Amino acid sequence: MAKLKRNVAGYTVFGLLLDALCREKGYSLHRLARESGTGSHSSLVRACQGKSQPSRDLVLSWCNALQCTAEQRAALMHAIGYATPEEMVREEKTE
Repeated sequence: MAKLKRNVAGYTVFGLLLDALCREKGYSLHRLARESGTGSHSSLVRACQGKSQPSRDLVLSWCNALQCTAEQRAALMHAIGYATPEEMVREEKTE
């Protein structure tokens, strides 16, 4: 069975990064939604298109479901405008 190409036109940098990670891991957006416990993939699509701002915890759940490396997680977190967990800990220690 031939795989359908995803239409990534209109995706933000975050969306392109997330899509690339999904492809690398062999995940569809439906599977990522299911594996991360978010239910519907529509929140993923809206986030990829920049139409919604997912919560920090939601982005981390997507990273965990994809078993992202620290570098991959940092790239996704920064692309959507969040600090990584490690950066948050360092920031708390300097306060």
